[in-house]
Amino acid sequence: PKGPVNTGPVDLLLGAGILMVALWAGTTRARIHVPYAVPVAGLIVAGLIASLAGSVPIAGVGAVVQEAFLLAWCAAVTTICRTPQALRFVVRTWCVSATVWAVVLVLSAASGQTQMPGGRGGYGDRARLWFDHPNLAGNYFVISLFVVLATRYPRRPVARAFAVALLLAAMLLAGSNTALLCLPVGGLVIVFLRVRSRSGSASAIALVLCLVLAGGVFWSLVGRQTLADVQSTDNSVLRYSVARSSRSAGGRESLFSSSYELFRESNFIGIGPSSTEEALEASGSNLVKEAH
Repeated sequence: PKGPVNTGPVDLLLGAGILMVALWAGTTRARIHVPYAVPVAGLIVAGLIASLAGSVPIAGVGAVVQEAFLLAWCAAVTTICRTPQALRFVVRTWCVSATVWAVVLVLSAASGQTQMPGGRGGYGDRARLWFDHPNLAGNYFVISLFVVLATRYPRRPVARAFAVALLLAAMLLAGSNTALLCLPVGGLVIVFLRVRSRSGSASAIALVLCLVLAGGVFWSLVGRQTLADVQSTDNSVLRYSVARSSRSAGGRESLFSSSYELFRESNFIGIGPSSTEEALEASGSNLVKEAH
């Protein structure tokens, strides 16, 4: 999002939600739950110190404000989900809303309406809803897909299968390699938990190891050649997603090396959050991007 401190219209709704939860908790004396308080507090304190001592204090403090805002939102959600009934309502709302957004994205992408929320533009034909980048849209839909599977909602198998298909289609249209990688990893987790609940940990570990081995063999025999064939595809979604995986991996490797050099040459305090891009540019690095 392009607003101050990367804010968008949704943040106004999140802020209003945080305020309403705080008012409700104050009037009913409900206990406020703040998960991750200790680790996030460590990030905030360390980030503030490094930002004030670094070269871009404004950007660093802005990143710390983002962390504090996310912690407040997390506290609001967990405070509301204090009973099984409240948790059920929240996750069902998530499942329904994500499916509706998947319908919006699929229809708008299919009709080629670039001005609609699911429209395309700037990243080949990769759809991105109202997210700033298609990768964020892909991650949202793959997480929502697993939420649907975990909560088994909608209750009717046919409706649930339809929701999963829509979420999968929306994720594929976003063309996110990260989301595509999450599918097999999440699938292995589901298989492990399901088999462990029925046959024990030993059977679950053995099955997962066999699946990983089979996947490795399949990749070595078929996957690499398929990826090479995709490089010359005319499909713009594939060209800007799967076909760029090797280039993306090379870029991440280069970025990691440059970021590690910054870490190695810096002092104990560090350079602060949201300062990697400026530091890499000042050092004359070939790849100038924020740390991933």
